Amino acid sequence: MRGFCHLVLQAAAIFLIALPSHAAEIIWTVDQPFRFLRFSSDHLVHEMAFEDARSSPGFRKHRVSAMEERLNSGAWWASPSAFAGTTPKAAVEALRSLEARKPERFDVRLGWSSLLRSYEQARVSDATCWNVARQDFMDCKSDTGGIDTRNGYIVPRHHFVTVRIAGGLAGQDCRLLIETPLQPGYGFLEENRKTRSREMAETIIDCSNEAVLRIPYETRFTVSGEAGGTPLDPVEIEVRDLMIASLGDSFASGEGNPDLPAVLDEQRTIRPRYDETTGARLANYGVPRRKSRPDGSIAPFSSARWLDRRCHRSMYSAHTRAAIALALSGDRHHAITYASYACSGAEITDGLFWPQDGRECIAGSARNFRHMEPQIGALVGAMGGTSGGPLKLAYFANTLENGDPYTREVLDKIGRGTVAIRKARGLCPAWPGGNRLNQQPILQRASFKRDIDLLLLGIGGNDMGFSKLVTSIVLNSGMTDIFGDLMAPVYAMAAGGISLTEARSNIDKLDGRYSMLAKAIDQKLEMEDPSKVVLTGYPSPVFDANQRYCKSGRKGMNASRFFTLAGPEQTRGKANIKQANAVLDELNSKIRRLANSHGFTFVDSHFERFKKHGICATTAGRRNAEKLDLPHMKAGTSNWAVFNPATNFYPYAKRQRWFRTFNDSLMLMYHYKANAYEEKPVDQGNPVFLALRTLGGPVHPTAEGHAAMADAIYCAAAKKLLAGQKDALCD
Repeated sequence: MRGFCHLVLQAAAIFLIALPSHAAEIIWTVDQPFRFLRFSSDHLVHEMAFEDARSSPGFRKHRVSAMEERLNSGAWWASPSAFAGTTPKAAVEALRSLEARKPERFDVRLGWSSLLRSYEQARVSDATCWNVARQDFMDCKSDTGGIDTRNGYIVPRHHFVTVRIAGGLAGQDCRLLIETPLQPGYGFLEENRKTRSREMAETIIDCSNEAVLRIPYETRFTVSGEAGGTPLDPVEIEVRDLMIASLGDSFASGEGNPDLPAVLDEQRTIRPRYDETTGARLANYGVPRRKSRPDGSIAPFSSARWLDRRCHRSMYSAHTRAAIALALSGDRHHAITYASYACSGAEITDGLFWPQDGRECIAGSARNFRHMEPQIGALVGAMGGTSGGPLKLAYFANTLENGDPYTREVLDKIGRGTVAIRKARGLCPAWPGGNRLNQQPILQRASFKRDIDLLLLGIGGNDMGFSKLVTSIVLNSGMTDIFGDLMAPVYAMAAGGISLTEARSNIDKLDGRYSMLAKAIDQKLEMEDPSKVVLTGYPSPVFDANQRYCKSGRKGMNASRFFTLAGPEQTRGKANIKQANAVLDELNSKIRRLANSHGFTFVDSHFERFKKHGICATTAGRRNAEKLDLPHMKAGTSNWAVFNPATNFYPYAKRQRWFRTFNDSLMLMYHYKANAYEEKPVDQGNPVFLALRTLGGPVHPTAEGHAAMADAIYCAAAKKLLAGQKDALCD
């Protein structure tokens, strides 16, 4: 237990060690400042990366990117850390062992978020305060984070603080005294144990050591002391607990970046392969498939795993990464309580205000959610402490404009009694039960237990039809064989498709949707200051490493014969890449104007960084991460061409492109809308099957891309939350 406490204290006091030791003084920091993570070892991963990145050029503006570069570097994991005194890998594995979590060998190929599993088949969410089965934050337990009551995550009961004497000499006695009258259960902890310890108003330590203090939420302690008999100036200790919420779509949820990649079969393939240049069907070659049983069916626990599978929400999300950086920056006298309901596919309509169909249908889970609670209502329930209990519902005024697509396609049909639209399968009923959908949105109602200090928001892309526009510029409608012509509409129906005219019409209708959203933020989320809503724009995926438009072709998308990118020189089809980019610019301009009109803080400083990192960008000399062609194997052989996808695919490695290709998505997610854990033997040679397997995040930012977005979000958020703190601001 003493060893465990030492490692925890070491993790909590990184920046204290680096302070100059001239005059002795009392200094303190919050332990486990990113409260969303339940275990110290998961927090330690980010603390080490943050501290080791401090000396990197441009750290102030690009701190998340600097952390990401280290977290996904095998060399960093294997090199001694100035903070830990050993390699990051050894430090994390040692602490995981003390936490009774299996200290399995960390494989950097799988990405840092794979460490959240406590054992091979564990859920990623088990290491966080997100209850994936119930879709809420209730009943989280964390000894190191001091979370021990039913709603103790959203509304903290107390915090742990590490106190030390800067400038005190080793071997001398240092005395620390709480001058404020104590409540039972609070004070300095005996032997620094966070459980089963006696609390004291006074403690005596070696001046080179630290003391741990338990302090009630929203309470101030005055702490005085002496070092070697010399009195010390008293300090005020009060933890600022900052509530950060996240709402939005796939660019907010982390789509394209599962916390654990799919497991691919080392030998078996699925046929056919399609030529990277011509798209010709190469029947004698196979491409990667999910790990399989001897009978050919999908092996269990080989699917990509997410913090939340229904929403493809992951720890790599730009919102989450920005929140982590906020927790680690500044004077460290604050903690971050973070609640994200961002969900891939969300619109302001079905997503924020009405139930949304999930990215995956999960059989056998609690309440069998597929259509999920509206994000705004879910956040209201969390802030009011009603999550997980009886639903308290209330109508919210529907102010969508006349002619809004959602009204035309959904609400009007429901008004006529047509319920087929948005109808869920029998095993996955809609929220809050059955298939009920109303013309007015139904949201939870509650009296908030605390304020939302910052709302991170990323929404509007699906309202415009972003994914449908992508489909329009990559879907090859010029099939010549009968089989292809018959199957292409099946994929098109699943992936969608939209014209430039339709996209621009949808942009015009955003005014009504954002007006409705602004009212809900004020009235339902009780945020009086709209500038604390940080809204992120959408970076462009269309440029190569030389800032030129991606050319026509199949590179990065020969997973199916259906895909051919329409470059700027092409005029066939509904849109080409240059035209689509012009519409994306119009979308961002519209969202910027709407943000300004409603007083939101709009973030677009990351746009320029993305101009060399589009979906076709490559740089010579980098290993398999740069490859655009799909790995393949000739029938009757056992050697992979390009690289072995099961062992040499590094989905989170540094690369020039910051967007997922269709080939990336096939290997990284191998997406299934239905239950992804158990699948019957596949129909080999079916082009639509392969096309549908790519729907797990193509043309979405990679982990590097999300880190770049997080840098911009952090800089805007720090001005709101950490103003005046040393090294916290970006300028």
